Amino acid sequence: MTLIVQFELGPLIGIGGILHQQEGDVEDARHQVELGPGRLEQPDPDEAILQLVAAGPQVSQPDIELLIGAELLRVQLVEGKHVVRCVEAQSAYHPRILPPIAAGSTLVAMTRVILVRHGRTAANAGGILAGRSPGVDLDEVGREQVVRTRGHLADVVWDAVVTSPLDRTRQTAGILVEARPDAPLHVEDRVQECDYGEWTGSSLKALAKDPMWKVVQAHPSAAHFPGGESLLHVQHRAVSALREWNATLGSDATYLVVSHGDVIKAILADALGLHLDHFQRLCVDPASVSIIDYTPLRPFVERMNDTGQSIPGRTGSKGRKSGGARTRRRASDAAVGGGAGR
Repeated sequence: MTLIVQFELGPLIGIGGILHQQEGDVEDARHQVELGPGRLEQPDPDEAILQLVAAGPQVSQPDIELLIGAELLRVQLVEGKHVVRCVEAQSAYHPRILPPIAAGSTLVAMTRVILVRHGRTAANAGGILAGRSPGVDLDEVGREQVVRTRGHLADVVWDAVVTSPLDRTRQTAGILVEARPDAPLHVEDRVQECDYGEWTGSSLKALAKDPMWKVVQAHPSAAHFPGGESLLHVQHRAVSALREWNATLGSDATYLVVSHGDVIKAILADALGLHLDHFQRLCVDPASVSIIDYTPLRPFVERMNDTGQSIPGRTGSKGRKSGGARTRRRASDAAVGGGAGR
């Protein structure tokens, strides 16, 4: 049997040596149960959730006091599992009870957000920045892409779908919810496409000659589209929307968010801790899936831009595959709006 103890860093602040106690005998002081050697695991230097793994006999008591050297941790089993949470901590060197974790909190709970970009449109295929233009529908390829994505998500049970109000995202959401018709569908304005203002409806080729293009590529945090909004505002509204939906749906929820290329890139940049100026390094193709797990401490990006496609083969020394295919090439500039994919 392995006992896993998870606790926040907060209750341990001020306890001498606890973070440096990598190994030591673990003992249940209250019930005289020997758990054997244990260790504190802290994979990230600033991680606020530590993990102690102790091998030993079956533990069934709901209230356990663990001794690690001179450090006393009082923990409680969570719903009979072998995952327990620290409720208070005390040090023999610093004999005081430190602030307990809030009653009922579950450190292993998380909200899973599955981000899905809409399928391809004729505007994507034609290199046009559709923005918030009405009547931009999925083309035949786009519908096929979304059907494939629905198949990739077949084993996932989600609690809700949150979609941008634009036609192409509503159509994408409509195809996805066919697999889970009982899941509620919510329209959320804050995850809709960026308002590109005067750029809306223009070709990307023409926009690349605009002086603003270089700002969008190199310093997107400073980019404010003429007659439209800034990319910084896009990120703020979209991330705020997700945080509110996380709180509304709960810490154990899994839900889909159907949105747009630049919006999803901005959300991923936030989750990765990237400055917005680096978000053009991310790719979000049509009908791709990206997954973020939001925990009380930080988000974890579990998947990005997954379209279910195989990884392209490497080219030969002369730039051709054995079958004669050309070398894969791409422009240094990112496709504003997300592009048509690869």
